Amino acid sequence: MTNNIFLIIVFISQMLFTQNIKRSELVLPESQKQKLLQMSNDLSNKYFESYNKAISKFPPTVTLKNGRIAFLDGLDELGMPLYYTVDNFGSTITSRANHLFDGGSLGLDLTGNGITAGVWEVNGYIRGSHEALVGRVNVLNGAFTESDEYTSHATHVTGTIIANGIDNSNARGYAINATVNGYDSANMYSEMASEAAQGLLVSNHSYGALPINSETGDVIYGVYGYGKYGSSAKQIDNILYLADYYLPVISAGNEGDNAPSRYDLLYGNKTSKNALIVAAVKSVSNYTGPESVEMTDFSSWGPTDDGRIKPDISNKGQSVYSSDSDSDSDYDSKSGTSMSAPGTTGAIVLLQEHNYNVNSSYLKSASMRGLLIHTADECDTNFFGADGPDYKYGWGLINAKEAATCITENGITSLIYEGNLAQGESFQLSFQAIEGEDLTATLAWTDPDGEVYNSTAENMLNYREPVLVNDLDLRISDTEGQYFPWKLDPENPSNTATTGDNIVDNVEKIEVYNASGGYDFDINHKGFLTGFSQDFTLIISGIDSSTFSVYENSLYSLNVWPNPTIDIINFKLPTQTSKPTYVSLYDVQGRQVYKKTINSRNAVTRGQIKTSSLARGVYILKINQGNSSVQQKVVLK
Repeated sequence: MTNNIFLIIVFISQMLFTQNIKRSELVLPESQKQKLLQMSNDLSNKYFESYNKAISKFPPTVTLKNGRIAFLDGLDELGMPLYYTVDNFGSTITSRANHLFDGGSLGLDLTGNGITAGVWEVNGYIRGSHEALVGRVNVLNGAFTESDEYTSHATHVTGTIIANGIDNSNARGYAINATVNGYDSANMYSEMASEAAQGLLVSNHSYGALPINSETGDVIYGVYGYGKYGSSAKQIDNILYLADYYLPVISAGNEGDNAPSRYDLLYGNKTSKNALIVAAVKSVSNYTGPESVEMTDFSSWGPTDDGRIKPDISNKGQSVYSSDSDSDSDYDSKSGTSMSAPGTTGAIVLLQEHNYNVNSSYLKSASMRGLLIHTADECDTNFFGADGPDYKYGWGLINAKEAATCITENGITSLIYEGNLAQGESFQLSFQAIEGEDLTATLAWTDPDGEVYNSTAENMLNYREPVLVNDLDLRISDTEGQYFPWKLDPENPSNTATTGDNIVDNVEKIEVYNASGGYDFDINHKGFLTGFSQDFTLIISGIDSSTFSVYENSLYSLNVWPNPTIDIINFKLPTQTSKPTYVSLYDVQGRQVYKKTINSRNAVTRGQIKTSSLARGVYILKINQGNSSVQQKVVLK
């Protein structure tokens, strides 16, 4: 009884401590926050139920043939043990993130200030007293006591994201003023939901599950589970569908030089639809084309069983120099997708900081995932000259410089539009392309969690049924015809990408080379939309800036969400005048129940109205900008 009371006190004090840590400027509506906290509680109960069943049948640790230790985490769909181990060990030059730094070529001077990243690690706690990290690490469910391979891994990962580089400039991380909240990976999904409720934007997960023979320590290949959409991926997707600004970054795994085949090696959380999965390449000092990029020997390749394009993106993961845990001044080089993931996490911190500096808001997770895919560089040297994604590098090599430029140029030569597609509706835009340049459009969305197919081990092996729930479609057309998105064939994973109707991915990318003239962009959907609507992000680059003024009737309109709503109304619309914007809310009797004046200096005017004190029913939101006025019906439920 005494031990139980002690555990409750520790849990409550930890929860209260985490609530005092600022993750970002993002504040979720109270109803959304409470749903995430309830989800956190439910996931915690589910985790401990699974773990307690597992520990009664299987050993808590297994020593692998390579000497590493794997830790029991629960059971899979057939009651077999799940063991987690680190995806052991990015360069800011390879990712082009150095152009975003203080003194970088873009003049942005980004440092990650005001943003906290989450870091979950297997049985490893960060050495927060390290000279490159001190004062910017919160270890929230344990404490660093002594150095071992797991604290080494955790400290190295964290340094890649936030190391200040003051005492060792060669070990500078990406976001030198950002903070990290560190966790052990046990009960991670509950903790991820809780952190998302408190405004966490990004987290790093450089570890993964593998099917392991608990008696011999052998990793088992060629069985169900590889590529399978299972409970781990489903839990992540469920969290992200509710926490629409939160993006976990997950290492692809390091089984490439161990398994009989390089393909079909993504396991567990690495098959999530909505998370960002990162492969590892060798260092790229100067990207000039696909031949500049070389795949590592160890990085695990896709596809998922239903043929989705995973991994999503690639970054440097070989011989990465960062902080280590033997002392407060220890540094070392390590290799693995464990290091390609945190480099990507650090780049996301900087890009979110940049978007907030420009727009006073953060990008949704689908927008960030779509932006990194949209701006990635081609890197398949085996098929030099073949365009499109593949199951090795994903959509290509991360290019943080181009991603930041896309944010800066939004509304000039590029577009990043966050919208909502209602059941039975479509969305259209028309633009002129920059003559002779490539025109690229990317559609991304956070899909509801899919169904987990459970059957016999034989039936579950390479089960091809799509787990996509809301199937959106992007098309581009001109006088010559229609352009379709890229797609891959899981039955022939080494084949080059083709274009056509993509029915499996929740990101669609279309590229029109040497574009000329006008183009129409159409977004539609198939079948029934779960939730009766789907948020989406459309990213376009290669637009003639002179045509931005012609689509005001479609894009330059009032966007209100959620609608219907409970306690909060968000709205945004393009700023069309330097004069103040007047916002009013009227009830059905025509009485004004809310008013506010906004002096926006940004390209987009945004606002938020708290409605918890208002009676439930129908209201009219009216916004005046100069001589123009727009209004929309809002339902409080």
